[in-house]
Amino acid sequence: MDAAVSSIKQDSRISQKIHLQTAVTRYLRPLIILDSPELSGPAKGVLQILAAMAENSIDPLVVNFRYSGQDSAFCREARARGMKVMEVESRSRADWSFVKDIVAGASRHGVNLVQSHTFKANLTAFMICRRTHWPWVAFAHGYTQDRWRARLYNRADQLLMRKPSHVCAVAEPVAQIVRRAGRRGPISIVPNAIEASAAPPSADE
Repeated sequence: MDAAVSSIKQDSRISQKIHLQTAVTRYLRPLIILDSPELSGPAKGVLQILAAMAENSIDPLVVNFRYSGQDSAFCREARARGMKVMEVESRSRADWSFVKDIVAGASRHGVNLVQSHTFKANLTAFMICRRTHWPWVAFAHGYTQDRWRARLYNRADQLLMRKPSHVCAVAEPVAQIVRRAGRRGPISIVPNAIEASAAPPSADE
């Protein structure tokens, strides 16, 4: 009898936990910001995230940057998957007027969480969250050291990683770089997108 009562209580707790997780998941309305017209590594990672969100009935608003003369393969693919995509354009490096347009569109969508990928997207998310106070999850996709301008942007991005509510790094070495730059908040490791069709390496490789 005691075992039966204990089992019923355990089943009830599991049911309540599942109900709570489902309710929280459906409450999420993320704003996902990306700066990648092409299907880059970060873009493929976002597509994987979007697929997982669709499976869990999460309705995000995706923002990407438009560049003159460039076709956005990412936006085309995201729209083909039924995602709401907003493209924004800055007329110069000093033009950040699009931030208010993103805030307006996100507010209409009922956004309550911001997720960002790549430096320009991270900086945009920082500006948006200063206005709205929405929680912010930033992704650190890794840093190259090939040119001085890339190194400058990398350093700026690493310092910016101090600000988000949460940081997701694609690997532990990337997380260590972010920590050395002064990040004191939580960091999770989320590996880069892996092509499902890619063959695993052979034992000889």
